[in-house]
Amino acid sequence: MSATGKQTITKASHLSRARERLEKAVTRLDHALSGMAEPTPTADVGPAAEEMIALKAENAKLQEASRAVSGRLEQTIGKLKAILES
Repeated sequence: MSATGKQTITKASHLSRARERLEKAVTRLDHALSGMAEPTPTADVGPAAEEMIALKAENAKLQEASRAVSGRLEQTIGKLKAILES
């Protein structure tokens, strides 16, 4: 086999492993996000209200992290598509 053929096979196997890792990462992210429960309202407005505020703040941070991860994943997928098309 020529050196070019070996490089193509090596490149394809690297891409295949990268694609598998990406798919696993997306699956883990989906599972993590789907496992987050919505807080349930309660009649107690003291400590429960404070906890609700803290949970909403945490939720906002997690949503921002999710958007950032989503953006990075979209960029990575775009790069992988460009590599596969070349």
